[in-house]
Amino acid sequence: MGADTNDAPTHTGRYDMKRRTLDLLFSIGGLGLTVLLLIAGIVLTSNANFANDYVRDQLGAQHISFKPADQLTDEEKKADCLVEHAGQRLTTGRQAECYRGAGQCSALQGGGEGPRGRAV
Repeated sequence: MGADTNDAPTHTGRYDMKRRTLDLLFSIGGLGLTVLLLIAGIVLTSNANFANDYVRDQLGAQHISFKPADQLTDEEKKADCLVEHAGQRLTTGRQAECYRGAGQCSALQGGGEGPRGRAV
């Protein structure tokens, strides 16, 4: 009774598995892994979209805008992100980081108006 007939124990006490059985197990395992990765991808994409929408909605509700380029001070023009986003509404996390960082710089280095166009 060897590997050719069935999955019975051999004279050494070991089980010999048919190639077909092994192929079937690997196929089922691969299919299971594919389904798991697909579900994980869908969940992660959904969560990322929710986070982006939430940030955009929350920032948009505050109606914050960067100063137009022609109103930036010489100090503010040194901040590339302020020049890049000049005149735009604040809607992304990256813009918020720029806005916050530039506002702190202006406030710490002499006060006056920050990138918001309001007194700091």
